[in-house]
Amino acid sequence: MPKITPRILANRKKKDGKLEIMLALAHNGTTRYIKSGIFIDSADELAEGVVVGRKDARMLNLNLKRIVSDLHGRIADIEYAHALTCSELALKLRTHGIEDNPTLSVVFAEYMEVSSMKPASKELSMQLIKSATDFLGADFNLQRLSLRDIMRYDAYLRQRKNKPATIASKVSLVSKLFTYAHKLGYIQCDISPFSGYRPPEIMVRESWLSTDEIIRLRDLELPKGMASTIRDYIILSYYLGGINMVDLLKVDFAACRQTKMLKYRRTKTEGQRKVNKYVEFGIPDEAWPIIDRLVTSDGYFGTSYQRQNNMHYYFAQGIGALRKASGLPQLVYYSARKSFAQHAFQLGISTGIIDYILGHKLNRGGNTLYTYIIVTPDMATNAVRRVLDNLK
Repeated sequence: MPKITPRILANRKKKDGKLEIMLALAHNGTTRYIKSGIFIDSADELAEGVVVGRKDARMLNLNLKRIVSDLHGRIADIEYAHALTCSELALKLRTHGIEDNPTLSVVFAEYMEVSSMKPASKELSMQLIKSATDFLGADFNLQRLSLRDIMRYDAYLRQRKNKPATIASKVSLVSKLFTYAHKLGYIQCDISPFSGYRPPEIMVRESWLSTDEIIRLRDLELPKGMASTIRDYIILSYYLGGINMVDLLKVDFAACRQTKMLKYRRTKTEGQRKVNKYVEFGIPDEAWPIIDRLVTSDGYFGTSYQRQNNMHYYFAQGIGALRKASGLPQLVYYSARKSFAQHAFQLGISTGIIDYILGHKLNRGGNTLYTYIIVTPDMATNAVRRVLDNLK
């Protein structure tokens, strides 16, 4: 049974100097805190979980005992409480009554608390939810959400000149919150209101290049400078199987020089369970001259500032000049990844091997094939070699 103990946290002092008695929930080796709503004037007024030295101590202790008893009773009613993390259990206790009033803001707060999203994704979600709370209202009850509400929200976003991809992201977040609340039993419905919603069509930019265009970009004579460096990064990404910039900046090429192998975990999918934990293959000979030009004394690419910011600003400043010089208006860093995948597919390379090189999840969609076979680094090395030989 989880243990609940009244405590004082010195850093939680209010402006008027009062301290709130916090209820420390100890569960599965972790402790989280729940507000009691009971305030005292000094930490000395709480001794071994009991209020002392106050005229109203008896009344406050009775209230504390009632609150703790109520929490224990609610925990006992949760059949699967032992399977919850301490954070999940604390959140359920803090949001008591959410089943009766699953508002947009409360469900969002709980979803963010238990979600395993990375900080950057959580920050994006905080930005996306603002439009929903502005239009629907923070206290909007998701149980009442209808297809009409969703379509009106879509129209509201269009009127404010949101791009199709942005509209899709903002509506998708509300859909995720609705699905989350439904799965936990906070709301009841037989048919999701989103089943009749058609998101705006997103035009996919044709950013991939033909083999001739890759060759033209590779052989383009450029003066030393930003455009030349950006071209090197794009071509190197192509040589290294379409590696994303965020992953490229994490590679220690001083270590790679010893093994002649590239081995990394794709950042975008590193938290997922998958057969191919690492992307691993031999670094082709064509890549080393570019690596030698770009690598710094510590074995990595870019400055520490660029590594922290994924070099987006650097590319934004110089990609225009490179597009003009190369005659490739669709050129972006991602062109390398899309082009590598397209060229590998055209050469008849197995989609499983292409997925392995790109760092995709191989066992997606319930496919059991990868329970019996694996893609090896040698297979990936040979596939990369075939794609690069096609450029000659």
